[in-house]
Amino acid sequence: MVSLLQEIEHTYVTRCDNRSEFKSLWENVASMFPPDISKYADAPRPSLLLALEAGDLGLSIMWIVQTAVIRPILCDLGIHEIVTGNSTTAVSESSIGALAHSEDKNFPATICEKAGRISISGKKKYITGGTYADFLLVTARKEGEDAVSTLLAIPQKTLSPESFQKINLPMLRTIEHASLDLHHALVPQSSILPIAPSHLRQLLKRWSIIERGFIAEAYIGLCMYIAVKLENIHLIPHGLHIEIKSLLERINENVTEMLNAALSGLRVPEILPFNEIIMSYVELKDSIPPVESLPLEIALRFADLVLFEKILS
Repeated sequence: MVSLLQEIEHTYVTRCDNRSEFKSLWENVASMFPPDISKYADAPRPSLLLALEAGDLGLSIMWIVQTAVIRPILCDLGIHEIVTGNSTTAVSESSIGALAHSEDKNFPATICEKAGRISISGKKKYITGGTYADFLLVTARKEGEDAVSTLLAIPQKTLSPESFQKINLPMLRTIEHASLDLHHALVPQSSILPIAPSHLRQLLKRWSIIERGFIAEAYIGLCMYIAVKLENIHLIPHGLHIEIKSLLERINENVTEMLNAALSGLRVPEILPFNEIIMSYVELKDSIPPVESLPLEIALRFADLVLFEKILS
């Protein structure tokens, strides 16, 4: 485990601009830290280790999406492979799934039946993993509906490459991001997964809360990683990381409570101290010299901390 985290840390800068080795690295991460959420009720969770020990929030979020969103939904439905017509895509430990849920309110994903197939049109704004995904879970509604009611499982290779538009973000650069633009894309009826609309919305809400908890935990882990590195080279006052560590320990406890509730099928409490998380980030930001004067490996990582401001805005 230590050698893998060291490799992730040492290759971080290179991987920000070159993702050619992403798939092989992901396979190593998934082998070391299987994306099975039932294994991680106790801290430290791999998503925290990837940020706290290796300083890679992007890879951490990729692991979070696979572990806290994609697989819990598939597990709830008893699905271990994606069947589309005559094609079957097995969901293995290292498979990458993407949830296409966030959408353009002016062009929501809508489905209808057309010549015995399902026609999908709509725009999904942000897909973690982008074209590296082996399959997508796409939320949609039927024509005339006001809310999401349907979940489709679609192998990425069955969609037109033109459907994906890469998004070049100034943060989380070690993973790919994309939007999805579908215009009457046709998929087999077997793409629709057997789930009632109310249950689908319940699952999305439950696991999105857990996803936010895991991200918050990893985010503070990255704050601590940066604080320790800057303290070691005397660029910020010594001791700031101790305050961050205290907050991290509380968030660990919060996320563990939330996860245990989710795994037990109970209502998930929303108990994250968001104000304190932001205050911790602001204190760190105000303590450091101008970003352009930081070592490159720290400056690139610090850009990832802007993520939380965007999540809360």
